[in-house]
Amino acid sequence: MYQFTEDCRIGIPEIDEEHKKLFQMVNEAFALLAEPSATVVGVKNLVLALKKYAATHFIHEEAYMDEIKDPELPRQKKEHEQFKEKVNEVDLEALNDENGKEVLTELLEFLSRWLYHHILGLSLIHISEPTRP
Repeated sequence: MYQFTEDCRIGIPEIDEEHKKLFQMVNEAFALLAEPSATVVGVKNLVLALKKYAATHFIHEEAYMDEIKDPELPRQKKEHEQFKEKVNEVDLEALNDENGKEVLTELLEFLSRWLYHHILGLSLIHISEPTRP
């Protein structure tokens, strides 16, 4: 399981809560995959919810960065696009009980690593800056 630790906080409460929620969603999907009775449909639904929540979060994060004229915004947008591309390249509809768990495990491993590094990168950028309202 992946932990949302203090070093993941960037000091913006709304964004920190959204990041924490993304970690929770990834962990829920991993937990579901580990259950012997888990169905691919259940895991796909969690991945779809994660995808939708991430898209909403990206909008909030980019709007905030635009509002404060953050020079890292273009890099953030590029990273967000990479996330979307990776999620969209997996044809969730084509997954079944034979191939689904393996494909979804690989996707979740990618997403969790991406998320952790993405958030840590943000926290390093903002750690030396004063907390903004």
